[in-house]
Amino acid sequence: MTTWVNTVPYGVPWSQAELEALADTASAEHGIPPAGLRALLARESAWDTEARSPAGAMGVAQFMGPTAGELGVDPFYPPSAIDGSARYLAKLRAQFGEWPAALAGYNWGPGNVARHIGEHGELVIAELPRETRNYVENLAPTFRGVGAVVAAGATGALLLLFVLLGLAR
Repeated sequence: MTTWVNTVPYGVPWSQAELEALADTASAEHGIPPAGLRALLARESAWDTEARSPAGAMGVAQFMGPTAGELGVDPFYPPSAIDGSARYLAKLRAQFGEWPAALAGYNWGPGNVARHIGEHGELVIAELPRETRNYVENLAPTFRGVGAVVAAGATGALLLLFVLLGLAR
């Protein structure tokens, strides 16, 4: 884990190009598709490093206080927040085994996603709360083309796999 020391005074603006470079570095370090992390950060905060949501989420990656604390992240220091966002996404991907569920966990919380999967046997996009459903549907295509799998569902995904492997007629 990288420990970030804030060498830039708070309130000094970061350019979007600087933030995107941080996102690309964090993506490479944690195995996150760069386009996916960029899209997530743009959706979370529109690249606003001082963003605060009505619910209390903070910074460019919109961390809630407990999650930031758990990850050791300073949500208002972009190198820390962006690296933490990539680490958190990688952790959620490892936990749930797929990008759509990892994205749902980032937005709705991993506990909610785990309960949902426990109740349904899998992630059922149509059964997610509207905000989380929209979040997953909009971001999933930026995570290595998983949007088609999200839209098609498990049966469609298997058919697609068979077609790609030449096993379907």
